[in-house]
Amino acid sequence: MIDSHAHIQFDVYDEDREEMLERAWRSGLEKIIVIGGEKARNLETLSMAEMNGRLAAVIGFHPLNAGDYSPEEERILRSQLSEKKPVAVGEIGLDYHNNVYPKELQFQVFSAQLSLAKEFDLPIVVHSRDALEDTIAILKDFPGLRGQIHCFSYDAAAAERFLEMGFHISFCGPITFKNGQLQRSASLVVPMERLLAETDCPYMAPEPYRGRRNEPSFVVEIAKAHARLRGVSYEELDAAVTENTKRLFML
Repeated sequence: MIDSHAHIQFDVYDEDREEMLERAWRSGLEKIIVIGGEKARNLETLSMAEMNGRLAAVIGFHPLNAGDYSPEEERILRSQLSEKKPVAVGEIGLDYHNNVYPKELQFQVFSAQLSLAKEFDLPIVVHSRDALEDTIAILKDFPGLRGQIHCFSYDAAAAERFLEMGFHISFCGPITFKNGQLQRSASLVVPMERLLAETDCPYMAPEPYRGRRNEPSFVVEIAKAHARLRGVSYEELDAAVTENTKRLFML
């Protein structure tokens, strides 16, 4: 099993990061993909991946940090993509739920980073919240890009649209919640060969850990939920999503 989206560089893990990682390896994880989102987080992510071969780095500017993106930051990001060899550009996208930055600025920053992904032939990790139509519209301007629509929060019809464009889809803790029927319904339209598993830790811990700080070992509970929904064994689900993750991110 691979946690395809984790933020283990956050300071909530500073006191027990090594113990948290040991729990992940004991739970059966072979790798964790660590996601950046702005300048400092990108540097931390790259550093962690350099020090631990079981960690992989993804770097980029999250839409909630779109205001930090500048020509100079793009130059630095391009240099890191060239020299540090992260496995994807992300997480990038649009967030109209929090509306920290104007839609036009988010769109511009998203587009700039999609261009970088195309330039370096890298997959993308997409954050899209309350921005379905604009996300799809901008992705259509960059045909051929591959990647992950992470922490999927739209309905089954939206999932089918992303699948038609060639993307992989992953779901977080809400797929295990009693009120997570939207996510469960959407997950069932995703073919097994396009499904990924993620925690998005430290956020949204799955049942039975809801309300606690999330961590990569909990991805097992999300995978078990997918297996139950599909009527397959955990082992079959594990093998499929692990292979999908390795293939997408060229691990």
